[in-house]
Amino acid sequence: MSKAAAPARAVASRAAPAAPKRGMAGGAAPKYTGWEAQIREKLPKDEHVVVAISGFYVGLYVVCKGISALFSSPKKEEVAAPVVASSATSSDIPDGYEDNFWQWLEGAGNMEKYLATIDKAQ
Repeated sequence: MSKAAAPARAVASRAAPAAPKRGMAGGAAPKYTGWEAQIREKLPKDEHVVVAISGFYVGLYVVCKGISALFSSPKKEEVAAPVVASSATSSDIPDGYEDNFWQWLEGAGNMEKYLATIDKAQ
């Protein structure tokens, strides 16, 4: 060993002994006081507290929805829009997105008219 390392060895030999390592879950349980102590008597684990708080919020949501359902005005019936007759005549082909297109297509001779217009377009 060299003489230069001697001071470092002296400091290392005088160092305090290492404290024992603690695990992540080590240590005593905390002491609760006041209202938290009263809650912890009934709900000792953290999981119990989480479930209780979640239940409180779900219950609050249900109560609010129930109250709003009781005091809300009844829904008005929706009036169906009147059916407007298509502007297409018997010789015109209605657009494919119109409601009466499939009814028109089932009519006599209409399929041939439709296929003829497709052939013209190509």
